Amino acid sequence: MTFVKNSALNMIGYLFPALIAFPSFGYISRSLGAERFGMFLLFISILGYSGIFDGGITRAVIRDIAIYRFDENEKKNVIATSTISIFVLSCSCSFILMLFSGLLSSWLNVSVELSEEFHSAIVILLLNAPLALVNQVWLSILEGEEKFKLVNIQKTIIGILLVVFPVVFISWKPSLYYAIIGLLIGRSVSLIISYTLLRTVILSSGLSFNKKTFSRLVRFGGWITLSNFIGPIMVYFDRFLISNVLGGSSVAYYSAPAELVSRMSIIPQAISRVIFPRLSCFLDATEKGIYLRQIYIYTFCLCLLVVIPVFFYADIIMNVWMGGDYIGRPVLVLKILLVGYFMNAMAQIPYSTIQAEGKSRLTAIIHTVELLPYILCLYILVKDYGIVGAAIVWSLRAGIDCVVLFYFSIKLTTKCNY
Repeated sequence: MTFVKNSALNMIGYLFPALIAFPSFGYISRSLGAERFGMFLLFISILGYSGIFDGGITRAVIRDIAIYRFDENEKKNVIATSTISIFVLSCSCSFILMLFSGLLSSWLNVSVELSEEFHSAIVILLLNAPLALVNQVWLSILEGEEKFKLVNIQKTIIGILLVVFPVVFISWKPSLYYAIIGLLIGRSVSLIISYTLLRTVILSSGLSFNKKTFSRLVRFGGWITLSNFIGPIMVYFDRFLISNVLGGSSVAYYSAPAELVSRMSIIPQAISRVIFPRLSCFLDATEKGIYLRQIYIYTFCLCLLVVIPVFFYADIIMNVWMGGDYIGRPVLVLKILLVGYFMNAMAQIPYSTIQAEGKSRLTAIIHTVELLPYILCLYILVKDYGIVGAAIVWSLRAGIDCVVLFYFSIKLTTKCNY
């Protein structure tokens, strides 16, 4: 079955970096201390949030490459136009964010001792964004063509570099600044490797900007941008709010189990990336229905097999991985987040189904409606229950999101109007 093969390849692309990340993060935590390690994890979250800079174009590229896979001229238009657009957008946004780095430091309640180091590190961090996003667009070309073997060779290399280089630089000098320098070097090497893999198609596409192609990418991607803006808020905002309300050191005790859950997302992410280009070019409704039922069963069983042992051995895992300081509330946080993880994993299927139908507007509206209640509940429970309250709200939001997305995806696949 092609789906199983491709999803397995995707999981391998995430798995090896994750296996290296666990001991690496344990070393970084012990080397930097609680506050610096908390800021390091926040910076990784910021880099993940840089996806909003792409205007939804990355997702649109995957869909367009899948649709126009036999039209070489249009494929070249998509590649050239998206590369130029992403580079300009990401550089502009990074420059603007650098101007407001002082406000971020104040809002995150960074200690006086760490303030100067924080400002230097955030500048280096924002240099990562253009490299990361151009790289992501180029990998999207391979995803649209369902060349998952090449995609995951590169993803494996990227993931390993992004955890190894910070460790190397911290070994030399244990500081937040040098950890972020390591990320920048890793991103630079990753971009060079991606260019090497795709050099022929990138060079043949040239640097011509096609307005018609750009308009089509933006029409689909514009709503993706809204989802990309709101989605990471609901995934990462808990960490930033904890820093603001409880202080930087508390972030580490929440972010460590949250990072473990995030690394476990290799399963739903791998599946989502396989089914999106395939669903984008499906024509037969009956065949699509059978395909989706198989995906739901496969995802449910696979995620359950992962969640159950981690849940029951959470205390041992946290102790071995991060040390004795992470026993107690961090273990409870991990168990609560695992419930949300399972719901979020299942939600990736209806999310991809809706967007593959070209209804990116719908997912954007759903996330917009969810945002304000989520932030309000998060603030209240963090103040009253600390990091445990944050975990409860995150998991509840993931469950509600799963139910809503599933409802609308069913309406779409049965060709009901809404």
